Amino acid sequence: KQSSIDDAKREIDEATAGHGVDVVVNNAGYGKMGPLEEVTHEALVAQYETNVFGLMAVTRAFLPAMRTRGSGRIINVSSIGGRVTFPMMGAYNSTKYAVESLSDALRVEVAPFGVFVSLIEPGAIKTEFADVAMGGIETLPGSPYAGATSKADEMRKVFEATEVGPEVTSRAILRAVESRRPRARYVAPR
Repeated sequence: KQSSIDDAKREIDEATAGHGVDVVVNNAGYGKMGPLEEVTHEALVAQYETNVFGLMAVTRAFLPAMRTRGSGRIINVSSIGGRVTFPMMGAYNSTKYAVESLSDALRVEVAPFGVFVSLIEPGAIKTEFADVAMGGIETLPGSPYAGATSKADEMRKVFEATEVGPEVTSRAILRAVESRRPRARYVAPR
């Protein structure tokens, strides 16, 4: 919500005497699986509100102070799903492709002001993501996709077999924060 972003910015500005933050990590996001034909308009809009529009609203709130100071880091958590599209994850993957594109454009736009933009691209990470994304696959009665969506538990087992702990993503974020010249992308795990 814009009001919570505004409240956070106000509190940070008060706590830092107007300096603001040195690093923004945009890590809000969720996935909703299902065949694109059956993803409702409302569900698709909600994915974009959180994963894309929320990320940009937070960025716009804190970027001006970084630009004025001539330094700062914006780290956007995307996904390997922003580089590779998976069936039944089209809505989520499309938001991560948007995050990739926005980050690439922003990186070039703000580089002259001493602000760096990096993407973190996690793969299978042990979090609640799979519970949300794969736990809520719904198909319409008589759906032609029922055969594919009924395999969700099998897909989840494959996904979970390659999972690593969230510390892998944290280390990638830390590298992006501490590097003298941060890379555009950090895949986690490599």
